Amino acid sequence: MNNIHSKKIKVGELDIHYLTAGCGAPLVVIHG
Repeated sequence: MNNIHSKKIKVGELDIHYLTAGCGAPLVVIHG
């Protein structure tokens, strides 16, 4: 099992889902 941290950030009109796998580069998914 990987330690996956998920954050949902709301910036203005954007919903940003921030995913990190701990030791890798962060994966950022932006919904406009």
